[in-house]
Amino acid sequence: MKEKNIQEDISQLQGIEQNLRGIEMQKQNMQMQLLESENSIKELKDYSGKPFRIIGPVMIESNKDELVKDLGDKIELLKIRLESMEKQEKSFRQQFEDIQAKLIASMNHSQKNN
Repeated sequence: MKEKNIQEDISQLQGIEQNLRGIEMQKQNMQMQLLESENSIKELKDYSGKPFRIIGPVMIESNKDELVKDLGDKIELLKIRLESMEKQEKSFRQQFEDIQAKLIASMNHSQKNN
């Protein structure tokens, strides 16, 4: 394999690695939001007082059933997004492994010819 192709493969690996790091950060953020939302629903179900919704810097009194429904919708959306991110992550990891194997094979072949 030519030096130019090796450099291109290395560059691709670096790009995929950056994408994977970005996805991991987004997944962590979504997992935190999911956990917070699930905990909020648990707290709301046992809460007997008047619940409030935070909108920007303001707290507004809200309907408990409406808040539970909104949190449930948010949880479902986060789960779908997480599933999508995991599929994307798996695809990037497979691409990374394929290019890495190709690169190692070509470097081994190059060393045998020298």
